[in-house]
Amino acid sequence: MSSNMRVAIIYTTKSPATSLSREVARGIDEAISARGHNVTLVDIATNSDIKITMFEYIIVVGQPQSFFSKRLPVELGHYLANSGSLIGKRGSVVLIKRGLFAGKSLSTLMRATEHEGVYLKNSAILSKQSEAKSFGSHLQL
Repeated sequence: MSSNMRVAIIYTTKSPATSLSREVARGIDEAISARGHNVTLVDIATNSDIKITMFEYIIVVGQPQSFFSKRLPVELGHYLANSGSLIGKRGSVVLIKRGLFAGKSLSTLMRATEHEGVYLKNSAILSKQSEAKSFGSHLQL
């Protein structure tokens, strides 16, 4: 693909452990930006009006609502459903490791993203910013 791809990293700070969501999103941002791509961080708690149809690659960062839950923040699903046509867009999902059901939560996040038409190329369960930087630097856009 082109060396100057437009990438959106979508996350929310309405959910618990919001600083970790922000850190992971920024870690991925730093790694992808260092490779020459244009990256936009979209915090849906504050920038819910940004349409992501103009981006070529979409990364969704999510986390379970609680330690004992596989559910994701409802705002994330609402944002993806109302952000324009995502059919055929390539993307990845990243789950913040939190709780007992990380695998089930990742599956839920993948299903929600694919339901909107995004073609998922990668998925990961991450727990810190250094892992996010490594994920971003090895991501094939």
